[in-house]
Amino acid sequence: MKRINKTILLLLLTMMVISIFPTQVHADMGPKPSIKLTVVNAPEDYYIALLADEFERDMPESELQIDSVTEDSVREYLKNFYYNGWYFFESPVGRNVYKKNVEGVYLFDYMVPNPFRVIIISTDGTITISKEIHIEEYNSEVTYDFSADTLTEKNKGKGYGKRIFWIIVCYILTLIFEYIILKIFRYPKNKRNLICFFVTNTITQIALNTFVAVFWNAGLAMFIVSIWIEIFIIAIEAIVYAFNLVDMYDDRHPARGIAYSIAANLFSIFMGVVLLYLGIWIGSFFR
Repeated sequence: MKRINKTILLLLLTMMVISIFPTQVHADMGPKPSIKLTVVNAPEDYYIALLADEFERDMPESELQIDSVTEDSVREYLKNFYYNGWYFFESPVGRNVYKKNVEGVYLFDYMVPNPFRVIIISTDGTITISKEIHIEEYNSEVTYDFSADTLTEKNKGKGYGKRIFWIIVCYILTLIFEYIILKIFRYPKNKRNLICFFVTNTITQIALNTFVAVFWNAGLAMFIVSIWIEIFIIAIEAIVYAFNLVDMYDDRHPARGIAYSIAANLFSIFMGVVLLYLGIWIGSFFR
């Protein structure tokens, strides 16, 4: 019977690993950081781009004036632009320069600078540079009031409550899932085991869930880093459980503790993925 139980457990763990980690991974998958920029009270016609200050450059200061404003002259000007430590930010993918449209809304995606400034080139050749702004949201919506020279990020600071709530929910669910595996491994509910279980999970899972909450929209990069963090957590918990969890006779079994760490974490990840897709599926009925 014990051999059969171990075989079933091994098959379940194998299925969970296969479902959690896809066999094909594309190098450029997942959402990218973006800035949706809305311009109000702007000139009648203009070109708009973003400025960044990430690198020092040995370049002469640009004059804030263009004699002839055409698409080609604007791009040539921006290519060599450098002013007070700021330069034209040119992403290798996506639009970098926009001409004024009716809506006054411009999307800079794939790669965006943070902090950044806005540069507006009017048709009369006048160059206007906005104040600096540091955005907080991964996919940020920013309004630039040209006349008032203000940059305002929508919902800035309002996402912290949702992130904290998400961290707490994930922590509680992790405790439930891993406690189920604790009972399957037949560890008794004594003081030593419970303290070890709660303290270990509190430290590791709060750290992991905080990372995921902050970088949730980082696509493939967050996924890869999360895998390595999870592997590190499994290793740490394996060491802790191997030398601290005890059976009903207060004896420690290191191999059993290591097996529990692996099984508990994989089951927790598996259930997290199941609940995530279940939530997406349910949400699709309300769209």
